[in-house]
Amino acid sequence: MAGLVAEEILRGNTSAPDVIYDFLFERISNGEASASDLFAMNITDTDDFELLESEVTMALSDLIAEWAFVSQEAESIIEEALSV
Repeated sequence: MAGLVAEEILRGNTSAPDVIYDFLFERISNGEASASDLFAMNITDTDDFELLESEVTMALSDLIAEWAFVSQEAESIIEEALSV
């Protein structure tokens, strides 16, 4: 999850949790998140190979609840990427 957050921050769009939530919801809903990202977010239930909106909503609510940790992880990923 932190990788997806870092990607959005690096795009320069924002680091505000509510905007990141919307970005991630769209990415996940459009099938743009990897299986490992989905697994890391505990999104495992599907209905006819479609993600259940309730699963995505719950995972992203967890993101907001853990925002301090997730944003710190995202910043670490960004710092590491920039130092290479």
